[in-house]
Amino acid sequence: MAREDLFHRSLRIQQKVVCLEPFQRSRMTALYFPIANEVETWELFRRVKQRDAVALFPKVVGDRLVFLPAESRSGFVEGHYGMPEPVGQDAVPIDRIECLILPGVAFDLWGHRLGFGKGYYDRALKDYRGFRIGLGYDFQVVPDLPFGDADHGCHCVVTESRVIWGSL
Repeated sequence: MAREDLFHRSLRIQQKVVCLEPFQRSRMTALYFPIANEVETWELFRRVKQRDAVALFPKVVGDRLVFLPAESRSGFVEGHYGMPEPVGQDAVPIDRIECLILPGVAFDLWGHRLGFGKGYYDRALKDYRGFRIGLGYDFQVVPDLPFGDADHGCHCVVTESRVIWGSL
């Protein structure tokens, strides 16, 4: 897909997310720094900061993810796998995060997600009880994905054309 097309699709997806009540009421929202044509999250970041809430981004520490606050788009350095990670050391415990926005390679109609295969998000989500929103393009949604005990899906998946409410 052309970069401009992906940008417009990402914007439509983010416009749907900002209408969701769990996103609107969250005082601590975890986002991700988009890589490899993932759905953008910068409009979501702008909206979180606009309402004076905390925007968090993941950082790899050993074999797990921690979430650190970010104040601006320039507050990132290259981290593991060349992915931008927030600057800082003050991780927020995952149980304080009210809404967590997740990337994925694929999602299904039940809210299951397929990541890049390293298991970082699944390990982080093991004890997470907040609201999970997956972001993907329509072409990333399939009828069913394999799903095991160690996998953690989404309460909803947002694409450019719909919001899919999962079975969690």
